[in-house]
This record gives sequence, structure tokens and C-alpha cells, in this order.
Amino acid sequence: MTLGTSLFSTMSVRAFSRLNADISQLQTDISSGKNDPRASADPVRAMRLSVAQEQTASLDRFSSNLTRVGSRLDQSDATLAELNSIMHRFTEIALRGASASTVPAERETLRIEAAELRSAMIDLANGRDAMGRTLFGGFGTETAPFVDTPEGVQYAGDRGQHMLRVSESMTMPTGLDGGAVFMGVEGADGRRPVFDIIDDLMFSLRSDATSRRAEQTATGGLAVRPQPTRDPETWSMTVTGPSGSAVVAAELAEGIPDPLLDAINAQSAATGVTAALHGDGQTLILSPVTGPADAVSVSDLHTEPDRRAVLAQGWSLDGAGLPAGTATDLIPQRLATTAQIDSIGAASSHFADQRAQVGALGDVAARQAAAIENRQVLLQQAVAGLEDLDIAKAVTELQSLLLTRDAAQQSFARISQNSLFDYLR
Repeated sequence: MTLGTSLFSTMSVRAFSRLNADISQLQTDISSGKNDPRASADPVRAMRLSVAQEQTASLDRFSSNLTRVGSRLDQSDATLAELNSIMHRFTEIALRGASASTVPAERETLRIEAAELRSAMIDLANGRDAMGRTLFGGFGTETAPFVDTPEGVQYAGDRGQHMLRVSESMTMPTGLDGGAVFMGVEGADGRRPVFDIIDDLMFSLRSDATSRRAEQTATGGLAVRPQPTRDPETWSMTVTGPSGSAVVAAELAEGIPDPLLDAINAQSAATGVTAALHGDGQTLILSPVTGPADAVSVSDLHTEPDRRAVLAQGWSLDGAGLPAGTATDLIPQRLATTAQIDSIGAASSHFADQRAQVGALGDVAARQAAAIENRQVLLQQAVAGLEDLDIAKAVTELQSLLLTRDAAQQSFARISQNSLFDYLR
């Protein structure tokens, strides 16, 4: 085929342009140290690189989530450590309060200290993380989850747990359920809020605590005056007489002691105790059926709903079978000074268990973070193998292209110098 001068020049210029573009791209690649990222340069490598970059982005998200998990767990652990320290001091206060040698003035001092520690516990329970979100409020991260009310500390959280994905198949909680941490202390009476236990302790530290008893026993019988509220309550108590013990229960309201009177008499065969109503219409006279030589006792007073208060007053009986002497204030067993030691001990153990749970979650998070980091290193190596340029190979190729371009340009110049007249000579 015959080529004209014009077509030859056009084709040569286009070839030089493509060659210069290849040289320019190769020089750019060498300066950046990266392979040409365009899919047109190497479709298979571009596809593998895209997949690897997506995996890298996923691992970066997992690593970021693990950092957030670790941060919140560390703050929860620090909070629980403070709570354990406070509970240790509460244990010391309970032990001192249960001592018979503690004078009323010292009890009042201990009660004031307990009130301050209680406030500190509420502040810790309402603690927030580095982003300002509550640690123990569930999904409601803005408002304080624990609110101090006249009826005690109430939990306003929603019992939810924040979860973050830390791998393709694994999610982790960022903390503990506030309701379980503060409102579920397992004790002899079932699950109770820790703040109720502390309020019981403060009640037992009042200066008049020495006049209160969880039970009363007297030879010849007892006089018991219940102190129910206006709203009906379910009362129960254990009555013990010469024949044995029995739990009696009745629904009482203020000024109406008859249901309890009937309940005690219904158990006379089991206890050997009969009840009669005193002339004041409020006090029950409990007498042993076997005579004044035998003892009668009442214990384990309880109301439903629970009350943190003196539930009844008790007197021993004189020779005429009437109340005599100074009244004893009767309280539920859980409010006795000695009972506080066990309750506070249970709360301390509960917080220790919660901290151990946080520690276990932190260990899982650390192990998962190490696994993600190892995967990131391997993936970075794979990406580097796809992205990084073989400099030696690229320089050799660049030199070859430069040599080819220079030779082509020289050939083009020599050919272009000849004309038709040169060939006709």
C-alpha cells in the first residue's frame, strides 16, 4: 500500500503522542511509587484492589468501633472501682452502726457520712462517657437515668444495651445494663435496688435506733399496737408461743386492727397464743393459753408494700394483763442494725461481680482488637502488592520507551527530509 507524506506525518504524530503519554504515565507512576490505578491498565488487578480496599474500610470501621467499646468499658470499670471503694466504706459504717458501744451522736455522724456517700453513688450512676452519653442509661443517653425522689432513687433508663459490630459476625455491648447494676442486688429478700439497701442503712443509723427491735419476747404475754397507714396493707408477722410458731397475715388499715386479731386467734392451736383487744381499741393483748409462766414473742414483721418505718409498738404485760413499762418500737427484720451488715455485704459482692463482667468484656474487646489488627496488617501487605510499583522494572521500561521514542523521532526526521525529487534523481 502506498503512503502519502501527509498520512505518514499524521500517523507518526499520533504514534509519538501515544508514546509520550505512556512515558508520562510511567514517570508519574515512578514518582508516586504506585501502579496505574485505572482499570484499563490492568482489569484483574483493579478488581482485586477494589475488593481489598473495601475490606480495609470495613476493618477500619471495626477497629474504630472496638476503640469506642474499649473506651466505654474502661470508664465503666473506673466507675465500678469507685463504687466498690464506696461500698467498702459502707461496710465499715454498717459494722460500726451495729456495735452496742456506738453512742447516738456517733450514729448521727455516721448517718451524715452515709448520706454524702449515697449522693456520690448517684453521681457515679449518672456518669457519662467521653461523648457525653450516659454509661448506665440504656438507649436514653441524654437524661440522667437515676433520679432521687422522696420515695427513693428511681431508675429512668430503658434497660437497653448499646451494641457495636466489631467483625463481620460479631457484635459487642459497650457497657452494662444500669438496671442490672444498680437495681438488682440479690439478697435474702430477693432482688433489691442498692439505693434501697443504703436507705435502710441510713434508717438504722438514726439516733433513736437503740430503742427499735426486729422482735420482742416477754413472759406472760405481749401487748402489740400495729401502726398501719390509711391505705390498706397486707401485714404478716411470726407469732411464737408455748405450742410453737406460725406466720399470721391480714389486711390492715389505720384504726382497724380486727383482721390481725382474727388471724392470730385462727393460729392459736399452732402457737398456744390468743389475742384480745385492749380497751383503747387499737392494742392487741397476746396471752399464752398455758398461763403467765410461758413466753410470747412476735418477729418478722412485714408489710406489702414495704415500709421503711416503725410498724408497731410492743409492751410486756403486768400482773393484770395490761401493757406496762416503756414501749419498744418494732421494725422489719431487714431494718435491724445487724441485718445491714449482710445487706451491704451482698451489695459489695454484687458490684464486684459487675466489675468482673466488665473486665471479661474488656478482655474480649482486646482480643478482638488484636485479631482485627493482624487482619489489617495482612490486608495492607496484599494492597501494597497490588498498588506498589516495581521501580526497577518501571525504570527499565521507561528507558526502553525513551530509547524507542528517540529512535523513532530520528527515523521520522530522516525520512521527512527526503522529497519526491530526491527519489527521481
